[in-house]
Amino acid sequence: MASLRDRSNDAHLPAVAVTAPAEPGALPACERILLLVTEDWFALSHFKPLISTLVGMAREVVVATRSSGRMEEIAELGARVLPFDFRRASLSPVAQTTV
Repeated sequence: MASLRDRSNDAHLPAVAVTAPAEPGALPACERILLLVTEDWFALSHFKPLISTLVGMAREVVVATRSSGRMEEIAELGARVLPFDFRRASLSPVAQTTV
């Protein structure tokens, strides 16, 4: 089955292997990971295993998401939750931020 996305222009991108630390107490693979997800319930229904894995790989995992009342469940996975009200019509989360 062919990919839905043309990957012919991806040759310039470096290959990245992501692995969890080999043993408890090993140094994390990175300092901080930011995961942007439009809704907290969607993060839990689709990315719960990913969030749990990332928590074991980084010193800090931050999930920025809109709250439907389930943000505490994400925090229980070990991630810091940052409330962020995504406007679903927008294509750019960066354009929605204010400094």
